[in-house]
Amino acid sequence: MIKNLQKKFVRLSMAVVTVLLLVFVASVNILTAVNSYREAKQKLDAIDGMIRTTSSDVNMRQDQSDSAFDNAPGGERRPGDNGLVPPQKPEEKNEEQESQPAEETGEETLTDGEIPTESETSDENETETLSESKDEEIGRQFGLPKEPKVFGISEDDAFAARYFRVKISESGKILDVDVSSISSVSESEAKTFAAEVIEKDKCSGIYSHFLYKVGTGKNSDVKTGVFLDVSSEINDSVMWLIFSFASALILWLAMFLILRKSSSKAIQPYAENAEKQKRFVTDAGHEIKTPLAVIRANVEAMELYNGENKWSNNIKSQVDRLTGLMQELLELSRTEQSEITAALEKINLTELSLKMTQSFDELAVSDGKKIITDIAQGVTVSSNVRMLERILDVLLDNALKYSSDESEIKYALKHDKKSTQITIENKCDKLPDCDSEKLFDRFYRSDSSRNSSGYGIGLASARASAEAIGCKLTAEYQGKDTILFHLKFQ
Repeated sequence: MIKNLQKKFVRLSMAVVTVLLLVFVASVNILTAVNSYREAKQKLDAIDGMIRTTSSDVNMRQDQSDSAFDNAPGGERRPGDNGLVPPQKPEEKNEEQESQPAEETGEETLTDGEIPTESETSDENETETLSESKDEEIGRQFGLPKEPKVFGISEDDAFAARYFRVKISESGKILDVDVSSISSVSESEAKTFAAEVIEKDKCSGIYSHFLYKVGTGKNSDVKTGVFLDVSSEINDSVMWLIFSFASALILWLAMFLILRKSSSKAIQPYAENAEKQKRFVTDAGHEIKTPLAVIRANVEAMELYNGENKWSNNIKSQVDRLTGLMQELLELSRTEQSEITAALEKINLTELSLKMTQSFDELAVSDGKKIITDIAQGVTVSSNVRMLERILDVLLDNALKYSSDESEIKYALKHDKKSTQITIENKCDKLPDCDSEKLFDRFYRSDSSRNSSGYGIGLASARASAEAIGCKLTAEYQGKDTILFHLKFQ
């Protein structure tokens, strides 16, 4: 019994540990994946925003240059130049003006080593301030605070990202592909990715190992698609998943070894208490057997002199009842105290089933009942004959005792590749008002007045015997008046 308790304790504890570890590992990996996706999305938004802002500024300057060129009289544009070149030629200084000293022209010059005046220094500072303000203005346009950040991420992360971008017309035609920021994707591959994304007609999502976003710029009708390579984030998530499950497995094995070694100490108080109770039952049974034998012998001696009467018969009846109860308790205690599984041997279960049902046929007929059998042929199992006979004897006796008058008791032996099972079914006037598992408790009887025959320990003894030979005995209610007992062989 102690070994069975240890097994149950370890199984229950490991089931709890397994559930907790699975919940923890799943939660950590989900949080990690969500965080990786959020960071990749933030990086994609930053790159997309940077590209769109740059494109908008370039378009705006282009428009301003075109407007200035159109308004300038006689202006001409140089090839590749966005500025204007006035048509008139600049005035050329003649040689006399060049030869005039700086004082006559009104220009001031500095000699070597001369310190600039305060006004000149302020002009330089003003120029530097204007330059810094322009940088800050550009930084604000790109979402750059004073720290090197681009849309919430560092510049290093933004510019170290591996991505390619595609320009798409309103009709869905690919106009331009830029793969300068990624070396693992060629222009043809980029066009293939972009074409498949265009077919999906989605503004953002995940395709293969790319996180993409497609949108239209502020001053342009051309769509720009940015494809960010997130293979490193995916690999990191997979590696973290493998690492977390490996760690959980190692922890599970460690907990199993610890619980297996410490289970005996954990259940030691309960085992000792149960052992004392069983020893008490065994000792008390042996001590009570002698007084009962003496009482019966004295009653029989009195009957030799005075003859039988109702009082002597009552005494003998109660002595026999108490003797039977003690025999049942001793048998149950002996079964539960057995630490070693009962010796098993090969048994022809078909022949044993026929033998047991035939032995109860006459008793069933005398009570106006009938036993119907459905026994598979040629079924053999490894079991203990004595214990198996006792289990079937208890179940058949219980079925006859509590079945309805003139009812049928069904005995079935089923066998397949997976399992072998005996089922005993009987109808009763009323099902017990308790869970079917409670039927196997010691001293349980459905009759609360306890006037029915029996001691209430037969089913408990049958289950203990079943566990000793590696079988599983269960009860099941069916409908309103039918009860079934299943004996499953492992």
